[in-house]
Amino acid sequence: MTMTRSIALGLLVAGLGGVAWAHHRQSPPILQYTSTGDVGLPRLPALGRTTIVLGIQTGADTQIVTVQPYRNPSALNPIGPLGDNQNPSISFSGGVVAWDTSSDPIGSGLPGRQIVIAKRGALIQGTQDPTGTSTNPSLDVAGSRMAFESNGDLAGTGNPGARQIFLAQPTGLILQMSTGLGTSRNPTLSPQKHMIAFQSTSDPVTGLDTGIDQIWVGGVTGGIAAAPITHGLAPSIKPTFSDDGAVLAFESRANLSNDQTDLGDPQIFIYHVKSNTFAQITREPGGCTDPAVGRYKRDWRVSYICGG
Repeated sequence: MTMTRSIALGLLVAGLGGVAWAHHRQSPPILQYTSTGDVGLPRLPALGRTTIVLGIQTGADTQIVTVQPYRNPSALNPIGPLGDNQNPSISFSGGVVAWDTSSDPIGSGLPGRQIVIAKRGALIQGTQDPTGTSTNPSLDVAGSRMAFESNGDLAGTGNPGARQIFLAQPTGLILQMSTGLGTSRNPTLSPQKHMIAFQSTSDPVTGLDTGIDQIWVGGVTGGIAAAPITHGLAPSIKPTFSDDGAVLAFESRANLSNDQTDLGDPQIFIYHVKSNTFAQITREPGGCTDPAVGRYKRDWRVSYICGG
């Protein structure tokens, strides 16, 4: 069963008595941005504190829009043309947006799905993938590095067509961050500490496809190769870094705090990068999905969905 959701935005502030709803002086505390019920939540939370990016369904097409929730939360700023646009990502400053599309808004003539980048309104071709399989971009703080997925041999490694994670450097050089014959998906770049995380079914030693997703973490500078941080007997997926890069949140069906066996339902975990330790956040019947984590003063706040 596929769940569908509409997207609304609520603004939260901390008060003396705990958490209280706050709102823009000229807008209600909760603003609904979609009405079809067919818009999924963004895979990654917006890195920036001032601007978020959404894909708004318009008829059969999708419009990429940015919103500044603390300045003018009711104004949707369109980025690029309508089309088959998916998986938008935004830099910390909000000045760079990337997404994948099959609509070819620049007229490149490239096949399939490619990634397009908008820098302060100007569209730039983000990938030139002859296989037309580039999707799911993730931008770093400045929007100068971009991680994404593709089945192509974009780094000249001889990739035989496995789904791999690639990193486009500011110089234009493309590096392959994942290895093996398994499927690697959902890359995320940390806002700080120059790290990358993704999920992959590849065995780190043999390269064979295990069929079970694990979370991999590595560096984007300094030659720190990505390696799995989970070794569960059930899949771990959808990693996302906190804004300080210290904590990684993800969902997993594996009992990572104990015997690694299958819990039956996905639960939310966080991984502390420096200490290499895990904490299980939820123990919810039916499971929880789609985590996001952010630093708040001396603590971290984790959000997620349970029971839809």
